[in-house]
This record gives sequence, structure tokens and C-alpha cells, in this order.
Amino acid sequence: MDSLSLESYPYIPQELIDYILEYLHEDIPTLRTCSLVSHSFWPSTLPHIYHEIVLVHFSEMDMFREYHPGRLYQCYKLSNLLCINPNISRFVRTLSICSDVEGVQLLGQDPSFPSIMSKLSSLACIKMVNRNTLSDWMLFPEDSRSALLSVFQSPALTALHLDGMDNIPDSDTRLILSRGSSSSLRHLSLKWVSISLCPPVRRSRETLPVLESLALAGDDGNIILKNILLPNIFFDMRYIRKLSIQVSEVHPRLPDIEKALDELKESLEHFTLDVSAIDYHGKRASPLRLGDCRRLKFFHIIIASFDRQLFTPVPCANLHTFIIELVSEGLVAQPWREAIDAYLCETPALQQVEVKLHNSSHEQCESYWCDGDYLPDNHHDWAKQVEEELPLLRSKGILTVEVVPKRHTAWEED
Repeated sequence: MDSLSLESYPYIPQELIDYILEYLHEDIPTLRTCSLVSHSFWPSTLPHIYHEIVLVHFSEMDMFREYHPGRLYQCYKLSNLLCINPNISRFVRTLSICSDVEGVQLLGQDPSFPSIMSKLSSLACIKMVNRNTLSDWMLFPEDSRSALLSVFQSPALTALHLDGMDNIPDSDTRLILSRGSSSSLRHLSLKWVSISLCPPVRRSRETLPVLESLALAGDDGNIILKNILLPNIFFDMRYIRKLSIQVSEVHPRLPDIEKALDELKESLEHFTLDVSAIDYHGKRASPLRLGDCRRLKFFHIIIASFDRQLFTPVPCANLHTFIIELVSEGLVAQPWREAIDAYLCETPALQQVEVKLHNSSHEQCESYWCDGDYLPDNHHDWAKQVEEELPLLRSKGILTVEVVPKRHTAWEED
């Protein structure tokens, strides 16, 4: 009977399995079904099924199920799985620890949490994400904090994303950013992270992690940016290709952003700037010298209303894509449109310009500018008028104008 049962499972050639995986490698529920239908699928699907684990508190499972089908686990279930089949841990490359309103510290308070962290020794990426709240780092039990810091120092780790973490003391900040940082770290994202930093100690450049991407958002973003830019302290910044910065008010932070652009002018290829407001305090601001960034190909700015003072008259020689998203502009003609039309048409390599107009039909907009009272109801006419006010770009066939229901935010890029 046993032999008959085994023979009843269909055999599928490896070539066909590879072909199916090419198209379904991200569809975890379907891959699980395939592995049940035929045992031939099981060895090949394991690296895909367990590539990313999303750890969520049992009270918030329904909030994340739609976004992470097949990847959601509660602490006790993941712990049991790793105990029954320890081999699975080597396939887990990304761990996302997520919460909506409860805070990820609830997961850290689970007795099995430190054990889970110790078993996942092959992690290349770890994300701690609080969607609509801040988690107090000090509310994690000491053994959970130690387990997390050990993961942050892992030689296998190449990406670290912290979102919505509060009250991280100086000692732990140094372990996260300084001597404890894995030398293999390439991608760092710190969004709405509240830290404490004493004057750091210089290190030799050879021992510093070489970052390739950096994302900063939140009220402490300026403090972090100031410290990260200090030479030979935390990271080697010379090779960053992708930079994303979200600031609530551009003028007080502009010198630090300028310094970052100057530091990265030989490497930066992709730049996103999310500016909630502009306040020059009665002074004329020095513009961002984007023209100095010789490799810059992609620039995305999210801004309340465009301000020409932000840019130098010198276009970026290699800029391929320019996206401007306007959070609070209505139907009235704006003087910036003629200026930006001429400015961008002088950019020799430009192939795509997108103007995104933000309307009031949205959820989780994260912007107090959007009360919707002044925004037009006819989106087609709104987009058409803006397009007509950019005649040079329209004539080149590279302009797209659209009305978007939800504004992009720099901290959603990960």
C-alpha cells in the first residue's frame, strides 16, 4: 500500500519545474499547493517558500495577510517549524518583523523570540517595521535586544531596515551603526527612528561598511544624516548609488542635504527627496547642486508646491527620469511650470518626465496639506491643463501628467 501511495504522486520533470518556478517564484500559496500535488516540487520550492518570513503578532495577522500571502508566521509557529525542520533556517534570507498599531515590541516579548533570532543565521536582510506607531526599543526584554543586536552584527547581513523605533540608547545605537555593524552591510534604512548619539570614534576606512543605498526619514533624520556624513565614523559613503531623504521642512536641513550630495557626486544614480514644507525664514536658500552629480539618472521629488530656488540653473548631464509629485497644488496656473519646462528641456539625456498631481481621494496620505477643499473634481481637465503649461516637454513626447489618489512617500520605497 505504501508503495502504491507513493506511486500515486505524479512525477514532474525538473525542466518543467524550473520553467514553472520562473513564473511563480513569488506566488508562495501556489508553490505550496504544487509541493503538495507532487513531491518532485518540494526540494526546488523550499528556497522560494521560505526565502522571506514575515513575523506578526497573532492579533494583527488579518491586517497583513493580504500583503504577504503565504509568508506570515506567529512566533510560536515559526519556532516550532524551525525545531521540527532546522534545515529550513538556511533558506530564510529576509526576516520582516511587522506591526500595525500594537508595536513590534510585543513580538520581542514572546518567549520564543530570542531562540528564533539565534536560529536564523543566514539572514541577508532584516526589517523591523511599525506601520502606524512607534515601538520603544527599551520595552524589548534584554535577551530579545541582545538577540537582535547579534543579528545586526552578522557577517551575512547586507541590508538593515528600521522603521518606527523609539528610544534607542547611545550604547545600542553604536552597536547598530558603528563597531557592531556588519562590514558586509550595503543597504541601510532608518525611518522615524529616534536615537541618542554621543561623539563617535573614528575608525580606519578599511573597516567601514561600504554602503550602496541609504534611506532616512523622520524628525531625527537630520541628526542621523549629520553623524553618518562624518568621515571615517560609521560608513564609507563614497559608493552610495541610491539616496532617499524625507524631511518635514527643507531649509534647516538643506546644508546637510547639500553636503550629502557633494559627498556622493561621483556615485549617486537615484535620488528621492520627500519635502513636506519649505520655509526659507526670509532668506534666499542656496539651491541643491544636482548638476554636480555626474551619474544621477533618476530624481523623484515629492513636495507641497514646486520652488525653483531648490535647483541650480545647471541641468544634470545624465538625468534620465525626472518625477515631480505635487501634494497641494490646485488648478490655478503656477509660475514654476514655465521655468521647469525650460530647465528640463536643457537636460540632454532626459527621456521621461512625470508630473503627479495629488488629489483628496486617499487613505494614509501622511500629509496635513491635503484637506481636499481646493482640489478640482475633474481630474482629466486638471491633468490636461498642467500638460498644456509644459509645451516644450510635451512636444518632445517625454511628458506624462497624472492625478494620483495617494501620495508617494520616501519611506515606502523599501
